[in-house]
Amino acid sequence: MEIDKEHCMAQARSKYFDFLETNPFLFNHICDDPYNFQSDKLLDMLKTKKQIEKKKITFENASEKVGYQYYNEYVKPNISSGDK
Repeated sequence: MEIDKEHCMAQARSKYFDFLETNPFLFNHICDDPYNFQSDKLLDMLKTKKQIEKKKITFENASEKVGYQYYNEYVKPNISSGDK
């Protein structure tokens, strides 16, 4: 049985309306490929956003933290040992 994508999108729009209104790009990105979307990264970024809003961390410190995290995850493994 094939799932009707438009029906699922309509249900998601209804159920997650607040998220859609505040994060339309992310909502559409998730809906485009929900099975390969890395929800753990989204949840981590939303957690960091809340910490910034509550002034528990500065935007600059959060940006630096995320930058190092993704550098270590995506860039560093692809650099030859002589270039590190």
